[in-house]
Amino acid sequence: APEAVEARKIEERVEAAWKTAAIEAGTAQHRPVGVSRVAHELITEEEEENEERWKAHDHKGRFGREFGTLVHRALEISLRDEDVIATDAVAQAANETGFRQQLDEAAADVGRGLAALKQEGLSGDVGQSLRLEYPVSGPGDNGTVLLGYVDLVQVEQDRLTVIDFKTDPPPEGEVTDLMPAYVEQVKMYGQLLSSVGIGETRCGLLFTGDGGVRWV
Repeated sequence: APEAVEARKIEERVEAAWKTAAIEAGTAQHRPVGVSRVAHELITEEEEENEERWKAHDHKGRFGREFGTLVHRALEISLRDEDVIATDAVAQAANETGFRQQLDEAAADVGRGLAALKQEGLSGDVGQSLRLEYPVSGPGDNGTVLLGYVDLVQVEQDRLTVIDFKTDPPPEGEVTDLMPAYVEQVKMYGQLLSSVGIGETRCGLLFTGDGGVRWV
């Protein structure tokens, strides 16, 4: 009967709509994802090969993750109080982190880092135009929320500067080719922060191994 055919069509449409709604309801919304993770996932296979070649080129590395944490914290200490010299900042950071190796190398990294930031005009009163370990967030793909912490942010009247500290071996060549994940990461930080409406946004990687800022 026509009524039965129409009823079946209605039932099919309702069932299809229900399935769609059930899938959407089961999809995670606002799932937090780290900017660093997303940046690495966005690298193409060719770029991943480039990064692997860089790692193979300097297989000795530079003292590992804990050393990086030590240098980051010591830089923060010295930037917050310019009277604290590099060696004292490293000693304080070592007490906080419990990592007490390569302290002389860490002090040298901090000294180079501070000098580079001063040369670039990225030092001064922390808390006003300069912020350290600044939290950022924003919408990502597929219902995710991007989260991260920027090592240094400077806000000027017409320019926003985003800097990420790196204790890896400094690249011997174009950082965009050799360390694409780092470049993507700091650019994503810049994009998340650019929504404040400040004119120019510039992003850079500060390599404490040679005290050089690579602008990307």
